[in-house]
Amino acid sequence: MSFDLGVWYPQKRISNEEARELYVRLCDGDTSGVVTHPAIEAFYAELTAKHPEIDTIPEGKIGDHDYCPWSCKLDHSPGHVIMSCVWSKATYVDRVVQDLARKRGLAVYDPQDNEVTYPDGATGSKGTSRGTRWVLGSFALLFAIIFVYSEQLAPSRAPLAVYVLAGFCGLMALACFAPKWSGPVVRILGLAVFLAFASYLVHELLREPAKPYAGRSEPHWFNAILWLIVFGMPGLYVALRGKYPRLGKGAKAFISGTVSQGREESLTDDGITVETEIFEHHEVKPHFVNPCCFGEDFAAWLKEHVAALESSGFEFSEIIQEDYGWGFWAWHGKDPFWVALGYVGDGPQEAPAQWVISVDYDPGLNLLKRLFHSPDRASLQQLRDHVRQVASSNAAIKIVPPPRYFETHKLDLHNRE
Repeated sequence: MSFDLGVWYPQKRISNEEARELYVRLCDGDTSGVVTHPAIEAFYAELTAKHPEIDTIPEGKIGDHDYCPWSCKLDHSPGHVIMSCVWSKATYVDRVVQDLARKRGLAVYDPQDNEVTYPDGATGSKGTSRGTRWVLGSFALLFAIIFVYSEQLAPSRAPLAVYVLAGFCGLMALACFAPKWSGPVVRILGLAVFLAFASYLVHELLREPAKPYAGRSEPHWFNAILWLIVFGMPGLYVALRGKYPRLGKGAKAFISGTVSQGREESLTDDGITVETEIFEHHEVKPHFVNPCCFGEDFAAWLKEHVAALESSGFEFSEIIQEDYGWGFWAWHGKDPFWVALGYVGDGPQEAPAQWVISVDYDPGLNLLKRLFHSPDRASLQQLRDHVRQVASSNAAIKIVPPPRYFETHKLDLHNRE
């Protein structure tokens, strides 16, 4: 897994989305969107004097991330620098890069948060201001109080529905007043929306299942199915993923509010890419589910070497074949982590093969864990660091920049399935 940043000279202010597009082009080798500037060379010289390029460090310093935090060689031109560091040094590298870039008058783009920061501290964000959040939160809280007060003053025939609406408004106020709670609030609201429309469908099926269909304006189980698909299923997606699906109804209104776990709390691993000749990548085995399922011996080798963590309380499954390659489960207590090795390519190849190795927290279909359980991040980071150490300590395995298509996929606001 790596933490990435891009730096260039800001000849003009651009939005986060424009910065994202520029970053993708830079990853593809297109430097036409940046201008040559001496500040870039000064930034690069000062940064590499502090932390040398990964291909220049002495053998005794290999694996010393305090000396060299980079996960691959820096992508450098007279107009830009792109850096990838190990995730455990993300906060430190972010601070160093931001300080050096501010000193040199450069812009810094963070693809993890899809945000560009300028030397004066301004960003390319068009998000909701603090004042707007407080106004919206105040109105939401006011409506919550009105719902509760009106129900106490003049009880309705559906008090539960009134209190549910009051709860909705209260949660919206909480998300506005305390942004750090926006993640859990969004998930709870998504789950509530799904349960509401699922309950409506069950109600219509039990009430009059044989009722003739009289149109979309009349209560009917067919309409209930439509409502569940249009609103309920996106609500379930929000509950599970913490963000609105890009293809869901009203997606444009919600995409900018994607829940960010923060770089120190990320449970999603973008992976490291390795290149090697020592594992099988020429002969498609009969038990492969498709021609690109190479990595069986690689997964077995990796599992054997990370088994040293059993002394730290980890347990490991047998290796498992997936349609993209191989992987295995690692448990620490009740926290399940998935170690995946994805083969880069469509089938056998003569050149040295590449795999993307990632380590993620994966509670599967356990909705309660997804909503309310936070895994032991120290254990997750320990596993990630150990996997990386195992890969980088073998001279026959080379850590390389991610494939270009993988870089573009990473930038899709972490929309990992």
